[in-house]
Amino acid sequence: MRKAIEDIKRLAKEVGVKASAQRGQNFLIDYDVLEDIVSASKINPTDRVLEVGPGFGMLTQRLLEYAGSVVSIELDEELFRYMEKKYGANEKLTLVRNDVMKIPNVEIASLFNSQDYRVVANIPYQITGKIVKKFVSDTGPKPKDMLMLVQKEVAERICAQPGKLSLLGISVQLYAKPEIVRKVQRTAFWPEPRVDSTLLYIGNIQEKSTYPIQDMEGFWRLLRIGFSSPRKKLSHNLASGIDIQQRDAEELLKDLGLSEKVRAQELSIDDWVGLSRAL
Repeated sequence: MRKAIEDIKRLAKEVGVKASAQRGQNFLIDYDVLEDIVSASKINPTDRVLEVGPGFGMLTQRLLEYAGSVVSIELDEELFRYMEKKYGANEKLTLVRNDVMKIPNVEIASLFNSQDYRVVANIPYQITGKIVKKFVSDTGPKPKDMLMLVQKEVAERICAQPGKLSLLGISVQLYAKPEIVRKVQRTAFWPEPRVDSTLLYIGNIQEKSTYPIQDMEGFWRLLRIGFSSPRKKLSHNLASGIDIQQRDAEELLKDLGLSEKVRAQELSIDDWVGLSRAL
């Protein structure tokens, strides 16, 4: 296992960067993981790539070797200045100092002349769910796909099947196909986080849901009611949330071929679509 921990520590000292837990600054130091990211991304010279939080540019450098163009968005001022000094002369790279969550999707797309682009990044843990929602389920231009290092538990929730399905998992699976590429130990980062990571791929991202949902707002209202108390029976949550008798909710579930004792996380997305129609 080849690691760049001494180089990263030296750079952090030279640049004056103190890794911030608040900003989720856990720098990748494992070259083997880096190569796995590059390999899994299958980047080619026609690809336009968005990188979020380039840090000291370990991944950026490899992306520039293979992609047609790269846009790197960095919030930290010291890291942005470092990236500008080291990579600013590269014509394939556009550096943006901003909070990616504050940039509208249409503005991000405009950085690529509104053409297809891909996301490849080591995402700060605290914004994983938000950034996935931004690029997958929010309205506006979306990337073709995303390959990200994220917190292991979040990746598992995103990829979960009925039995462990969550609102986050549904929000992604409505529009795309997520899959876990590989697990990544916490020792692959400096400072070492308290949890392990996962290399997550979200492919085939669609502008509109791939499920036949006519009233998306109503569908999400139903989901929020259904998951309001995950440990309770779904019939209980429905009775409380949409003001019907629990026995009527149980009969409704039975009519759809579901157990009257079923809980929200046990339904498939198709089940939720059927329930939404029935209501």
